[in-house]
Amino acid sequence: MTKIIIPTDGDGTSTDPGISFDGSKVVYVQQDVGTSLQDILHVVNYDGSGNTVIFTSPERDITIIRPVFSPDGKTIAFSYYDPISTYRYIYTIPAAGGTTQQLSQLPEDPLHPTYSPDGKKLACVSSENGGGTYHLFIANADGSSPQQITSGGDAALYPTFSPDSKYIAIASDNSISIIDLSNNQIIKDFSLDYENYWGLTWSFGAQKSAGKLVKAQIKENNSVTNGFGGVYLEEGTLLYKIKLVKIIETKLIFKK
Repeated sequence: MTKIIIPTDGDGTSTDPGISFDGSKVVYVQQDVGTSLQDILHVVNYDGSGNTVIFTSPERDITIIRPVFSPDGKTIAFSYYDPISTYRYIYTIPAAGGTTQQLSQLPEDPLHPTYSPDGKKLACVSSENGGGTYHLFIANADGSSPQQITSGGDAALYPTFSPDSKYIAIASDNSISIIDLSNNQIIKDFSLDYENYWGLTWSFGAQKSAGKLVKAQIKENNSVTNGFGGVYLEEGTLLYKIKLVKIIETKLIFKK
């Protein structure tokens, strides 16, 4: 069953919903609002109540991208694109609203922040050292000590940690890759055209960890689109293409 929980009759376009780890709240962006075309960051309860504005972009055409909750639900990280400098930045803000803080130790031009479920790490992608190609970086949760994980000519996009924080999935130019974070090696690579989806996410059931995954949906341009994009690592299935057969200890065994 799906449920529209984000108002569809307001100004601008509602997009990029992210669900808190306990499934109780959703953060989303209301883009291009009013004549000033500002972006507004909202937090709403999963039942649709308590819609609260926690941040409004200070200038015209600044874009807020892919907000995500920290595992404890207290903090939201998001990408912030400044068209004047043409750079992206990652900021955090208390989920209840308050002062934003730039994670300035992250590499240049960071995008797609995501927290590890154990709360220890934050992943993002950056074009620093990539000659215009985005690569995966993993830092401490406060953005300190970033480490570059991927390199080469293939891009890395939409990183998402597995529920036990031991693996991370990324979308690359023509595939989805699963990386073992004990050695930063790709353990599986699946062919899939990244232009056909807008994100990846694991369900908590994929590794039988505690917790749950719910799917926020938004209504945009008279059509319902999935809040996480078109591809899931969900309940044993990477939808559309790939089947997760079973898990042996900490090793994922996949089959097309």
